[in-house]
Amino acid sequence: MTQNRPMRKRRRLCGRSASISALEELAAVENKTAAQKAVLQQLVEELNASIPELTLSYDAETDSLRDLATGAEMSAASIRELAQAEFERQEREDAVQRMTELLRDQKRLEEEIVSTKERLTAAQEKLNSELEAGNPATVQYETAVHSLQMLLEELETGLTDNAAEMEALSSK
Repeated sequence: MTQNRPMRKRRRLCGRSASISALEELAAVENKTAAQKAVLQQLVEELNASIPELTLSYDAETDSLRDLATGAEMSAASIRELAQAEFERQEREDAVQRMTELLRDQKRLEEEIVSTKERLTAAQEKLNSELEAGNPATVQYETAVHSLQMLLEELETGLTDNAAEMEALSSK
């Protein structure tokens, strides 16, 4: 789910950008038709829905875009700036959330590595004692040691990947 979040956000940003571009084009039209005003109203509603901090309204009578919170008239350019600022805020929020997930994963991986190393040491000791005792039936111990070595390798690779992703997030 986390992996798909950036893709969904890019689509949302593209949708906003297209809506803002359409709004800019329509806002520039002089003497708008009723249909153009209706489209402009729809674009304003879509933008308000996709950008929670935006409280934009369109007055078809005066053909003006206003911020409902302040009552100030807004240009399409200021709406674009606000949308970009909101997108960047969401990006930062998502990065913090992802970093929290990565830190949680790092802790879990580190704990699993310690546990696996303990189990591997115990299995290796058991294998060694069976070999010293001359027991020819050591396949199960050899298999256990091999499986734990593979698991340890996977966990360490996961920890390395996790650290690399954390580093990439930190450098943004």
